[in-house]
Amino acid sequence: MRPRVLIFDVGGVFVKHREKTLPQFFLDRHTAPGDQILNFYFGKHHDYERNRISSEEFFKQACNEAGYRGTYEEFEEDFCKAFEFEFDREMFDFFLKLKVRCVGEVEFWILSNVNEIHYHYWRRHWPGLFDNFWQVFLSFELGERKPDPEIFKLVLGAGQKTPYQCVFVDDREENGVYPKQIGMGFIHYRGVAKLREALEKLLDSET
Repeated sequence: MRPRVLIFDVGGVFVKHREKTLPQFFLDRHTAPGDQILNFYFGKHHDYERNRISSEEFFKQACNEAGYRGTYEEFEEDFCKAFEFEFDREMFDFFLKLKVRCVGEVEFWILSNVNEIHYHYWRRHWPGLFDNFWQVFLSFELGERKPDPEIFKLVLGAGQKTPYQCVFVDDREENGVYPKQIGMGFIHYRGVAKLREALEKLLDSET
């Protein structure tokens, strides 16, 4: 069935980033041992992405529990640079062509696990990324994150679409488990070439 909506993840799809490690410059900003610093950031980020703690509280906890040394403004900049974000121009150009091809037939949405600081960094550096989508759903605004079922229920409800009308593109297979259970299409993102191949089959299918 030809999709009415294509839903894209951001991190790992449009924006490449460092995973599960932190660069030395960021570790040097702290007084706690390296393992403690890593455990703090990767232990807290799920709550932060759900907005269970505010940006200001996250900063305070980083100072108290990981020994961050710097102002809040420095923390915002450091916390973004630590992930070494890189905009994937090839993927974005492919998306823009896809958008033209599907005009009037397919809507394009974003569904991203992202915290407030990183979202504003992405928006400052690549504003077109978000402005080119019909709807943008972010974990820190919804209070839920993938792969939890609740976030998909919220997105479908807000967008007033059924699962069968949607295809979700994400770089993590575990984020596609629930969508597939409820009848949503899922494409495991593994680069532009494979995505193009998968979408050709879908978009050429009968409505």
